[in-house]
Amino acid sequence: MSAELLRALAPLAEADAEAPHAIAGRARSRVRRRRRLRLAGYVAACAAFLGVAGAVAVVGGTGSGTGGGTDGATASTGTGARVSEDQATLRGTEIIHAEELLRGAASRIRPADRTPARQPAVVCRGTTDQDRPKPCRALWVGDAPLLVLDQEETRLTFYMTEDTLRVDVRWALRNASSRSMLVDHGDLLVALVTDPDAVSTAAKIDDRTFRGDSLWADDRERIALDGERRSLERLYPGGTMRGWTTFSVPAAPASREALWDIATRAAAGTLTVQIGIPHERGVTQPSTALIAEASMPVGRIDQAIAADHLLTSFTTPRARGEEAGSGRQAALLCDVPRGMRSSTFENYSIPYQARQVPCAPGWVDGPVLADTGTAELRAGTPADTLVWDVTNVSGRTLQLSRLQLMIEPDPDGLRARGDGLTLLGTAAVTPSSAWLASGRRTAWLTNVFYDYPLHAGATLGGRDRLFPGMLSSGTIVDADAIVGSLADGGRATAIAAVPFLDDPSRVLLLETPLTLLIDPFASP
Repeated sequence: MSAELLRALAPLAEADAEAPHAIAGRARSRVRRRRRLRLAGYVAACAAFLGVAGAVAVVGGTGSGTGGGTDGATASTGTGARVSEDQATLRGTEIIHAEELLRGAASRIRPADRTPARQPAVVCRGTTDQDRPKPCRALWVGDAPLLVLDQEETRLTFYMTEDTLRVDVRWALRNASSRSMLVDHGDLLVALVTDPDAVSTAAKIDDRTFRGDSLWADDRERIALDGERRSLERLYPGGTMRGWTTFSVPAAPASREALWDIATRAAAGTLTVQIGIPHERGVTQPSTALIAEASMPVGRIDQAIAADHLLTSFTTPRARGEEAGSGRQAALLCDVPRGMRSSTFENYSIPYQARQVPCAPGWVDGPVLADTGTAELRAGTPADTLVWDVTNVSGRTLQLSRLQLMIEPDPDGLRARGDGLTLLGTAAVTPSSAWLASGRRTAWLTNVFYDYPLHAGATLGGRDRLFPGMLSSGTIVDADAIVGSLADGGRATAIAAVPFLDDPSRVLLLETPLTLLIDPFASP
């Protein structure tokens, strides 16, 4: 390493300067932990693709994380654990820290370099906010690649309407080393570029996302974020950190840029994920930050459909007892109450809300989701469990935001006076029917939702435990009557919420009736 680079990496601050940050970090961790515990109950109530009570499993699809309908990058743990800064940065823990990697670092030069079998990284001085990356010195560190993008699990989908182009990236960053690593989410930046070896001439940066021609600022420096806020995670050997990043641009011709070229395959794309590697907690506080990079070429990118696309074929009326037949799928068009348009899953400070809402029943071209024919009511203690699966048979990737089971003892009748929807475990149930005398149909909406692409041919499976004491909505439910109705003309229906790309005031619900095999020992 050059003397200039050594000086740049020299620690300048005293250890005492770290103490206030450590205290604040521990306080933030306690708050986040309490919020996560509260949120776990909310997510269970809606079975929001997370494998908790009322578990939902995906076969043939990949991806995890959190995110929303606007630009942004977020990440969640695969095989790892969030840790406090005090725990994470102690010496002698057999964890790879920045100091170890920097000791053998070498300069990295724009494409004149041959590509060694080492870890690409950058080193930055000073901090930035999340919308102001800066040029940082490019390096090679380590003796082998440490963090790699899993090409099997990393998936890209795009949505195009008259107004918007949106690209969703589900990425999976794997620890390819034989030791545990620490990563710092505070330095996360996700980039889509079209000419990765060029010097950047055009770029758009927003909320930890970068889209443009290249991350190279010049021959020796690359663009990166050095966030002031630290959020550390331990990633075990072979463990994977999964994240979801959304890029969105207007559809106006003047806005055509790298994102359009990548989505339409007019240009080859490269995906790069940058993530911080923290220093160990030593005598002094370093003035530099080490940020690792992992890149892969954008291969397959699927064009997906959302409610905007399905709505073009939405037709009414749909009468009680009317069969779907061939070429269409039952659907409900619902207005979302104003207080339920932001997800408490994405923002823990938003209180959980759920309520029944009257919706317009109709049909969309289909089928879109189909019963796999494997639904089964299994006897159990203290409650029976309804196991079911639906498959995306549309031939296209489908954007979903929530999935739930609904049970109606009298599916073709009218709602009886005083009846309504409530929760039985994680399933929405009614003593009679969801059909109203007005011709509308009642649906159970909640503000726990999480956008998720269900790829063509992928199967979504639910496991709903019909237990009245679990996350109920405060209404007494005769569980035996509800379960017994399934063997006497009742119906279980999978309800899949399909979001609109830029309109949170509405949601389209796809209804898929399920054919049940009933365990003879199930109650009553």
